[in-house]
Amino acid sequence: MLILKGPGGLEQIPQKYQMSGWVVKAFRWAVDAGIIRGTTETTLSPKTNATRAQVATMLMRYDSLT
Repeated sequence: MLILKGPGGLEQIPQKYQMSGWVVKAFRWAVDAGIIRGTTETTLSPKTNATRAQVATMLMRYDSLT
């Protein structure tokens, strides 16, 4: 399931306004790279803690980029 992927994907999510300005660039990169796909099809949840499984998934996605 592709969620929030592709250029401008972060703009579609209202929760982006909950993030500090310095975080937006990093989140945009991670979303565009497919590392972060959101907690649902419409939610990014930037202020919640990630579970161990979510972090492991993000690390594996990052590792597959190189």
